[in-house]
Order: sequence, then structure tokens, then C-alpha cells
Amino acid sequence: CGSPRCGKTSISKVVFQKLSPHESMFLENGLTRMETFSVCHNHLLRLRLVDFPGAILCDENVSLHQNDAAIFGGGDCVVVLVIDAQEESYATSISRAKKVIEFALKRNSKLTFDVLIHKVDGAKFYSEDRKVECQTIIHDKLTEELADKVQECSINFHCTSIYDHSIFEAFSKIVQKLIPEKVLLEQCLQSLLDST
Repeated sequence: CGSPRCGKTSISKVVFQKLSPHESMFLENGLTRMETFSVCHNHLLRLRLVDFPGAILCDENVSLHQNDAAIFGGGDCVVVLVIDAQEESYATSISRAKKVIEFALKRNSKLTFDVLIHKVDGAKFYSEDRKVECQTIIHDKLTEELADKVQECSINFHCTSIYDHSIFEAFSKIVQKLIPEKVLLEQCLQSLLDST
């Protein structure tokens, strides 16, 4: 979820459909409807991705209740929110993220959230310190907005770009949370390391 033109579709195409980052500049201007697609690489990794058009989140009159089960249904689920780091003000994006988090938690209290602070590849982010500063600002504002509305909520923040490894690293961490056998796999690997 995220504002129009923040990079949601580019991210999903680059990460899961092997589109070149440079080709993503030629994608159509935003989605007009929700798109769902599956990613099945093996038995451990079966994902269903739902790409929301940013305009849905802009329209206060739109209700998602008919899609609740498909989007926030049972099983492990992560909601990925995308915020364009190159925006002048993050207020609108943070407000939308807050609405999505509140809406989603009402439907499934076990959800976790990952915020991708995306497009940290421009001239504005010439150093790692600028990226951390941007992440801190967004983290603090979103946490403050949610403080009185949400009791407990797991939110992780990642600075990303489709032009480097950061988007793949972020999604690696997100997907790892969805693998139920992760703890067992880690124990097996640790056992193997200990025995060598």
C-alpha cells in the first residue's frame, strides 16, 4: 500500500517478476484496480501479493470490506507500506499508512507491517546518514500518530531502492517472517555449524 507513484508496482515487478529497474520507468501511470498475483518458487515459498492502487487509499469514500478476506485473511500475513522518500512532506503518506494499519489490525490483529522508505537513491540521499535521518523522521512521526490508536503492533522500517540490493534485502527479511519452518531451519543450520 502507498501513495500513487511511490513505486509499489515497480517494486513488485523488479523483485518478483525480474523486471529490470530501468524498464520500470516505462510502466503505465499507476494502477486503476487492485492486482493479485502468486509467487511459487518452491514448497517453502508460496506468496500471494496484492498491489493496491494508490488512488484507493486517497478516496475516503472507498470501502475495502468486500476484499477483507482476500487481503487480510487467515494465515501469516505482512502488510508492506511504501513511502516515497523523495516527497517534500511525509505527512500525507504517514496519515495514509496510519489509516491502513488501523484498518488492517481491525481485521487481523496478528498482522505485521513493514514500511519501505523507497527511492533513497536520488541526490537528496548522498550519504547513509541522510537515509537514517529520513527513516528516523518517518518512524517517529508514524509511531507518534499510532500511539493513542494502536495498542501493540509490529512495524519494521527499511530504506530501499530498486537500483541496488536494498529492496531485495528488505524483501528477504519480510519473506523470512512468513516461513513457518524458519526457526527449525535456523536450528538445523546452527547444529551443522556447531558440528564442523
